[in-house]
Amino acid sequence: MGQGCIRKHPRSEPALLEPVKVQPPPRSKSPTSSGRSQGLFSSAPTPTVSSSTQRSSAQVVEGPHRIVMKKYAMHMTDDDIMGEGNSSICRRGTNLLTNETVAIKVYKVSRSRSKNGQAETLRTKFTRQIEVLRELMAPLEKSKDESLWCEQLELAPSDKLFMQLLDYSGNLASSGFRGTPGPDPDDGEMYVVTEMASCSLKEYIAARRKAGKAMSKETVRAITKAMMLVTAGLHAKGFVHLDLKPENLMLFNGVLKLIDVDGCIRIGTKISITDSSLSFSPCYCSPEWARFIHDDSPDPYIIAAPGLDVWSIGMTIPELITHDAILRPVFVSFLKHGRPHRQASIMLMEWLSSVKKVPIPKSVESFDKDLLSLLVNSLLVPDPAKRKTLAESLNHPFVKPIQLARSVARSSTSPITYAVGDTDDDPSASGGLRRRERKGTQDITARHKGVLWKCSKTQDPSKKENWYKRDVWLSANGSLCYHSPKQGKQLILIDGHQMANADLGLFEKGAIEPAIEISIAEEDEDEDGKSLPRETHVFGCESEEDYAAWMDAFESARHIAALTMKLGRSIAVQLKEFRLTVNNRRIKVDDDDSADRVPVFKSKLWKLKADSDWSDKQNWREREMWISQNGSLVYYSVLEDRELVYYSASDLARATVSAHDQTDSCMSWGFSVQLPAQDGVEFAPGEFAADSEDLRTEWMKAVRRPALIS
Repeated sequence: MGQGCIRKHPRSEPALLEPVKVQPPPRSKSPTSSGRSQGLFSSAPTPTVSSSTQRSSAQVVEGPHRIVMKKYAMHMTDDDIMGEGNSSICRRGTNLLTNETVAIKVYKVSRSRSKNGQAETLRTKFTRQIEVLRELMAPLEKSKDESLWCEQLELAPSDKLFMQLLDYSGNLASSGFRGTPGPDPDDGEMYVVTEMASCSLKEYIAARRKAGKAMSKETVRAITKAMMLVTAGLHAKGFVHLDLKPENLMLFNGVLKLIDVDGCIRIGTKISITDSSLSFSPCYCSPEWARFIHDDSPDPYIIAAPGLDVWSIGMTIPELITHDAILRPVFVSFLKHGRPHRQASIMLMEWLSSVKKVPIPKSVESFDKDLLSLLVNSLLVPDPAKRKTLAESLNHPFVKPIQLARSVARSSTSPITYAVGDTDDDPSASGGLRRRERKGTQDITARHKGVLWKCSKTQDPSKKENWYKRDVWLSANGSLCYHSPKQGKQLILIDGHQMANADLGLFEKGAIEPAIEISIAEEDEDEDGKSLPRETHVFGCESEEDYAAWMDAFESARHIAALTMKLGRSIAVQLKEFRLTVNNRRIKVDDDDSADRVPVFKSKLWKLKADSDWSDKQNWREREMWISQNGSLVYYSVLEDRELVYYSASDLARATVSAHDQTDSCMSWGFSVQLPAQDGVEFAPGEFAADSEDLRTEWMKAVRRPALIS
């Protein structure tokens, strides 16, 4: 979780993992109000607040709060939530002795978790975070592994690389020392108190995307170096993070630092797939991690190595240019046709496990030749044995020759720096950027229900009579669904994979206010390979509170690229079920010469744009499509410059294929591919047309083939 205000820690700090003295304050002195922390690793003693001091200090803390660990006010409004996941919640807090703003992370140990053994997992994560944070606060020392050390690490102080630990819960021994991390003796909760961050790199990138502002080359270069330096420092300390992504890199007063270290483990550790204390994000994990996840041996394991993080940093860097995860299109393609997010994640990792070439976007390829070289030749190398370390990569031409005249953190050793004249790109100067709550992406499947006003795309939204109410909900896979009184069915209005690619905003020209505009990228392209205009939907809300709730729900459905998964026995069971479902067939189209790629039937085929007029020829797109050897319906996308799967073999195996002769259609030889309803919700059919009756017959036979061989 993201956490609090920067302070410096003297070199004369206590030795690593030694107990820290906690002394009561002298009775003749009042608590300091300097604003500088006197926390766990300060050379000054950490005072314990007496009950009278608590009452006196608490009176100046505004708003609902709770006193924890006898010295912190933990603020309890929704706006005070800095982040929340399945296992913990982070809230804004105030040190009652110094009035310093801090971040307080609380691990969720419920009665049900204690019964099913999850409490022990949380205790492991809590203890691990304390131990790792304390070790990271010690000065960097040259690694015995020369590949994990470089000259630039010698100039990087630890407090400019890693989030600083201020305090933690545990028992106080009779000697007055803070001992082993554990539940607070007063309330039984486990707390971690750290410095407070301003925003995550994910939030900064999102703000740039919303404003339509591209980052300059110097800014991309500087943030790239910062990410590499921070993670190289972690590796030099002997740890691997395992879940690196933009939301786990945060800005603290303009300095980029690493957070969420409760999943960090020692280099060389043997990781079992049943270790439920570890998490990862499929869109950022490496090919060897994906192979480990899909290993069907009785006891699969992988050795923790720096290369796992190197790949994740390589996947994060392009987002500075694209403002989105580069594997999002691949992940979204697996979300089609009602697949749950978890199944789509497993399919993504199956695809990634044998990837031979990373699909780097054209915008990144053309951005800078040195950056492309850094990604392709150093970081995003599928073979882990040939992938370079981050310490080695810090000598690459793209990041090494940065001539820096100004530092965001006003420090000559700050990892994030910017060239003179590039002030517009300074994250610390992004005035409109507000810290947003970091909600756990594990909760993406949570449903959201309510009433929304809908305006037809063909009618004037400024007239209230053109708006009508609908009972709507977000399904488990992020699809926006509604009940149609006219058809007496539950239908999908916006599919989950479309919602994942949508842009959200406030619609200000409607008769119903406030209103949300959802803009969806067109999947097809014109004859020149250019993307078609985006399709928009407008929804009116009942109140400002309703607007905020729906925006949060839509944002959660959109931010699926950072979906987090946990290791453990449950994922092992799900993987076994997945293998049985697809019969070990790889549902993908690779760049290699595998048999899966070979067409068994191929020709030109017309496809109708979703929810379009049959009679208008402009709504039909002619594509070269084929049935691949593994039974998938595949086409070549000029826009994406690669082959894409429209329906997988498993989709076609459960689909109904039927011919139709629409009297109002401009296409004579049409047929539909209809997937079965899921959870009572019906999908719109895929509408296709051939150029002759004989060709339609051949296509329908080929499309039905997976059902015959499954």
